[in-house]
Amino acid sequence: MGKITQIVGLTLEANGPASNLGDLCWVSPRQGDAIPCEVVGFRENRVLLMPLGDLAGIGPGSLVTGTGRSLRVGVGQGLLGRILDGLGKPIDGGDPPAVEEFYSINGNIPS
Repeated sequence: MGKITQIVGLTLEANGPASNLGDLCWVSPRQGDAIPCEVVGFRENRVLLMPLGDLAGIGPGSLVTGTGRSLRVGVGQGLLGRILDGLGKPIDGGDPPAVEEFYSINGNIPS
């Protein structure tokens, strides 16, 4: 775990957790659900995070939890005809779609 030490624009700086470039982390606001963030860099033993959600309630001291893996998205027949946001959450008013497998967004590039 780590804590947010600084926020500049949309970039969050934290004193941890140990992570790799592209890893998914969760930042806990004072109230509400944790916000997903991607590790986008490092500066002097600090982790630089880009939020994938609203920063309301996030500030210095907010807790950061690492997942040890990159963001994964679900795939499968249940996605056909659905409208999803960039994180795979439905925005068409329907229930969460049934997925068959999860794939990292950092997969191999097809040749």
